[in-house]
Amino acid sequence: MPSQEELLFSNTKSNQQLRNMLHAFLVIMVIEMVLAIIIVHVLTTSISSFLIISGVIVFLELFLVFYYIAPLLKSAHLLGENGLTIRLGRYFKTTIPWKMIERIEPVLVQVSTRDTLGLILFRKDENFYCMATNQGAYVISLKSPVLVKAKDEDNPKSKRGMVTSIFINVDDSETFAKALKSHITDHDTKEEKTQESALEEKTPVFSPDSSRHFDAPIQTRTGIPLLELQNISYQYGNHKAVDNLSLTVQKGEIFALLGPNGAGKSTTLKMLTGLLKPKNGLILLDGKDIWAKGSESIRKQIGYVPDQPILYFRLTAKEHLYYSGKLLGLKETVLMERINHLLELFDLVPYQEQMIETYSQGMQRKVSMCLALINDPQLLIVDELTNAYDAKTIAVIKKIFKERKAAGKTVLFSGHVMAVMEELADYIVIIQKGICYASGTMAELTAQYGNSNLEDLFLHLTDAQINNQVG
Repeated sequence: MPSQEELLFSNTKSNQQLRNMLHAFLVIMVIEMVLAIIIVHVLTTSISSFLIISGVIVFLELFLVFYYIAPLLKSAHLLGENGLTIRLGRYFKTTIPWKMIERIEPVLVQVSTRDTLGLILFRKDENFYCMATNQGAYVISLKSPVLVKAKDEDNPKSKRGMVTSIFINVDDSETFAKALKSHITDHDTKEEKTQESALEEKTPVFSPDSSRHFDAPIQTRTGIPLLELQNISYQYGNHKAVDNLSLTVQKGEIFALLGPNGAGKSTTLKMLTGLLKPKNGLILLDGKDIWAKGSESIRKQIGYVPDQPILYFRLTAKEHLYYSGKLLGLKETVLMERINHLLELFDLVPYQEQMIETYSQGMQRKVSMCLALINDPQLLIVDELTNAYDAKTIAVIKKIFKERKAAGKTVLFSGHVMAVMEELADYIVIIQKGICYASGTMAELTAQYGNSNLEDLFLHLTDAQINNQVG
């Protein structure tokens, strides 16, 4: 039973066609079960055989009823303290934390694509439709993309994808709207209290309303471009995360992307890796559009380590690396050699046969790094370099970066630890609100803005203020 802070809202009762079909299935199943038992009774001579076979038939019928049909008839979304749980029978379930939701609002939709039961369950572009009917529809706009398991309408072979909007339906729209308003108000109040408490700590506070903009220095690099971003933009609902951003990353370069939380770093990196499609602009890798039709081979040249690991947790580390390598077309001997090398390099050999779901976040990030390197890509992208990695792992990664640079390969990473960026980066770009505020080598940046180190420069350019009050 849900607690007092949790409310259920059904979503299949208004689809009378679905309910009639499910009830018809129930009647047919009962008739089939009775006929099957009669046939078994006629064909069997032993009472024990009759009871065993009849028991199996009844068990299978009840399994279908309680596992598939009943959950659909009772399907409901759950408003809870921690977030909104979206459910559609046994076909889909996920929980979206309140902090990830930009807004929820009613919407009029007419979706014609349905499955055999009349359900609406598919992805299209960056939208996910999880509905039993078009009536009582709501759209959930997310602050950042989430990975959902659902087929793509245009490419049914694609079973998973990142989405930024989720469409659901509820039977009682009016009550849902009132409950939703109450939950969001309570959540916002708790968030404000948490933020007020956090301000008592001695931590940097970045001004979200800052509108200062600094012209980037003229780029004097004469190398060969590997990655080019041409006026790319992306927004979540009304929030523009990346705004007409243009960057160039050279071959054989270690490139650092720096910015405060919410600056658009992760969104930019997701667009580079093919997880998010820019609303406008071009992304070229070695002169080829990574979003053009048939660009799959181009994207294979990109290795990506996300801030939060995107892994199949029911696999072991060794299995995950093996299957990923096979999908990338690596030969067996080369693949096994790389797997063994990477597992040893990141101290994962003792845990290689354990399920990834048992790993700590740091170990999961190690697996993500191994996956990104398994294909020896031309471009390695690492989001939040120092997140969850211990000092030894950071040292290993630094060595990998330098070795890749020496081999003529390219590294692009984001992060917050200024000392690491100063040590590794050949070129640094500072962004805020999805806009490039400054770019150049460390020498160029310090010469232009007069700061002695990257941390001072960063705080200066992003209008950061440090609260020195002690609570």
